[in-house]
Amino acid sequence: MTTVGSVSSLWRYPVKSMGGDAFDALDVGADGVVGDRNWAVRDEATGKVRGAKDIAVLMQCRARYLEEPAAGEGPKPVEITTPAGNETLRSDDARVDERLSELLGASVALVPAVDRGPFFDALHLHLLTSRSLDTLAGLAPSSVIDVRRFRPNVVIDLREDAGGGEFPEQAWIGRSVRIGGVAADVVYQCPRCAMVTRPFDDLPEDLDIQRTIVRHADQNLGVYAVVREPGRIAAGDAVTLG
Repeated sequence: MTTVGSVSSLWRYPVKSMGGDAFDALDVGADGVVGDRNWAVRDEATGKVRGAKDIAVLMQCRARYLEEPAAGEGPKPVEITTPAGNETLRSDDARVDERLSELLGASVALVPAVDRGPFFDALHLHLLTSRSLDTLAGLAPSSVIDVRRFRPNVVIDLREDAGGGEFPEQAWIGRSVRIGGVAADVVYQCPRCAMVTRPFDDLPEDLDIQRTIVRHADQNLGVYAVVREPGRIAAGDAVTLG
């Protein structure tokens, strides 16, 4: 195993497509970060889960757990803050679906993950290097390249001698990685959709971000990994490749 860097920041998103928070340390189970994307908004007309690719305002909502989740337990209740920041909705409130439907302009229900596991777009862990973010910032100098747009679980600061080019994690496909107490296998790239262009918090809409990723990185930024050995990750933990 070769040490290539260390953990810069850790992120968890209780509700799919809604804002989450950064943490100093997070537990990772067999299905990824414990509590990550354990809730989602379901379209009641189609029965399908909806994301910010279809309903942009989802990105302007924020979610947090009312009780810290634990591995092996069901989804814990969440509190959602609406875009204006002047209203909070609880998952255990009888009116939550009605209010979300009014807010999102569609008949929806807030649903927990049960048998199918977390509401991931792809795999368990989303890894992103700060070098890739710096590269993107250099390619799109008029854009605000903020890690929050890209919704990773683990952001990694690479050593100067780590190699790998401008988007180094792309070279990790097919390799094993150890991050703190977690071992995982890097499986494939993370393709980027319109979500990275959406406005939320203090970030404006920016269509040029997706165009730049398509033009210079074959539409990919970051990688997905499958957890092989659950454990705990903390900021500053070493990242090694096998």
